[in-house]
Amino acid sequence: MAVNDAELLERINRNKEKRKKYKAVIKVIDSNRLNQSRSSDMSSTESFVDSNREKVQTMEMTNAYDYLDTLSSKLKTDLKDIDTYIDFAKDSIKSIQDLHETLESKKRSLDDKISDDVDKYNDGKMLWERELKGDGLFG
Repeated sequence: MAVNDAELLERINRNKEKRKKYKAVIKVIDSNRLNQSRSSDMSSTESFVDSNREKVQTMEMTNAYDYLDTLSSKLKTDLKDIDTYIDFAKDSIKSIQDLHETLESKKRSLDDKISDDVDKYNDGKMLWERELKGDGLFG
């Protein structure tokens, strides 16, 4: 089925708009370094929690004072909350990294589609009639 120039141009422009949106989100993720591994950031927090767990265990072994039992119980609850926050942060970071990978993949796919459609559109056209593959002069 032959595709006419108007349909090709419409498809090219639609794909360029999608690509522009993907690029914008990718740029935000990159500029905030959200696509980079944050395991070292979490490790310091996790070591803090582990250190406090050891202190709680020490308090539990020392049954000399009732207020230590209360403090120990409160710290256990707080440490569970912090563990929940750490898990949430790890999941969020992983989700953002997955989103970044997905958008990069979709952008590459659109680049290929745009390139193919532009090649079809430009076939047999004079230089000044040709469509650009990028988003403009430098895109």
